[in-house]
This record gives sequence, C-alpha cells and structure tokens, in this order.
Amino acid sequence: MGFFEGNLGDFAKSYGALIVAIYAVLQVWLIALWKRFFWVGRLSIFRTGRLEIGFGTLGPTLALNGTLRVERKDLFVSGISLEIVKERDNSKHVFEWTAFRPPQIQIGKSEGITLELPSGFNVRVDHPHRYNIFFSDRKTQAELENNLLQVRNEWHAFLKSKEDIILHMTKEGLSSALIVDTLYDADFSKNSKAWQQAWELLTRKNYWEEGKYHLKMVVQTSSPDKRFSSEWGFELSDTSFSTLRLNSIPTLREVCFSKADYFFHFAEYS
Repeated sequence: MGFFEGNLGDFAKSYGALIVAIYAVLQVWLIALWKRFFWVGRLSIFRTGRLEIGFGTLGPTLALNGTLRVERKDLFVSGISLEIVKERDNSKHVFEWTAFRPPQIQIGKSEGITLELPSGFNVRVDHPHRYNIFFSDRKTQAELENNLLQVRNEWHAFLKSKEDIILHMTKEGLSSALIVDTLYDADFSKNSKAWQQAWELLTRKNYWEEGKYHLKMVVQTSSPDKRFSSEWGFELSDTSFSTLRLNSIPTLREVCFSKADYFFHFAEYS
C-alpha cells in the first residue's frame, strides 16, 4: 500500500495542477458545445388586440400584432407566415409577410405611415420582440395583377381620349378632379370591358365569407432551422362579410386614382 500511496502522491504533486487545468478547459468547451448544439432555444408567440381582415389590390389580407419571446438562447427569425383554413369547405390559404408596421397608434388627423419591407431579425432572451405585421395572399395577388394592370392602362387611354372635354369643362369653372371622378363613375366603370372583367374576378377571388376560420401562425428560425407555431380561431359575421365584399369598389378606384378608402373587419380571437 505504501508504494502505491507514495506513487499516487507524487503523481498528484507532479500532474495535479495540469489535470485540474485541462478539466477546467474541457468543461468550458463542453458547456459551449452543449449550448450550441444541444441547448436548443424555444420561441413563444403572443398575440395582442384583434385580427385585422381586409381585401384589396393585394388580394385577401391579414394583420397581426403581438410579441415574440425566446428562452434558453437567442434565435434568428427568417420568416413568418399564416395558414388559414375555412371551416365551411376546409379550404386552405397561405399568407406571407408583406410589410412591418410601426407599433404606434395615430389619434386625430391621420397621415401616411411608413411601412418596412419584411426581413429576418434576432429575438434575444433578454429582449422580447414586438411585431405588427401585414400579411397577404400572394397567390391570389398574382392572379389579380394582370387584370388590374389592364384596367389601369385602359383608364389612362380613356382619360387621354377625354382631354378636350376635360379642358373645356375646366374652362367653364368646374374642378378637374370632379370632372375626372364623374367620368369614372358615369362612363368608364360602366363601359370599360377591362373594368367589368376585373370586377368579376375580384368578386370571385375575395374568398372571405361568413363563418368560422382556423388560423395558424408559423415562425421559421435559422441556425437551428426550426418552426414554431401558435393556433387560434376567428369568425366573420354576415355583416362583416358584406362589408369586405364592398372592397372591390375601392380596389378598382385605387388602380385608377392611386388612392382609396378601404373597409376592414377587426375580429376577436377565439
């Protein structure tokens, strides 16, 4: 026993400090490896307020606001999308993020707000991320684009053909804006083939209907590549459905006049 004890004592004296140092270094590396490859971050989605539902030149639209929070480690969000299922016919539609909105609310006289193009962002453990995102159905938008472009081109050609009439009436003291607006309502919208075709297409592609819907918000992260989601429901009443249907009118006016006032429905989550 004395031999082994003496050798162990000598070994400990000679290499003990080195072993402790190596262990300390290995421990740091093992912890770092664990956090990088095994200690996976978790993301939670919190929604706030009500869901904004609309329809326009971008097709059916949705807007959500709330907060993203992560635990364990920071995460990079590379994309956010929505999946909508209509309970009536089980039809499914995908909405992609289209713009970031500022978190402020304007009270009183409203002015144009600045929208930000969507891009990836970091969510830190010590700093939850507030979101206010405008989503659109890009598949439906693509199906509308050509017809709406035809309306715009035909409207410009129509105005050019009416230049003499507009000039004469402005000399009589009438407002050019009023003249153009009257020509649009009384002549162009009734006689333009492109306008009529676009109206019919908008009516078909506006799939918002009375009833219940299932909403799934999907957040995609990178490094690691993971999907986090939350699910809610919402409902459209017959009144809301009828109001959203009216948006075909401002959609075509926006195409021609570059501005319009739209109707929106603000639904409660369920």
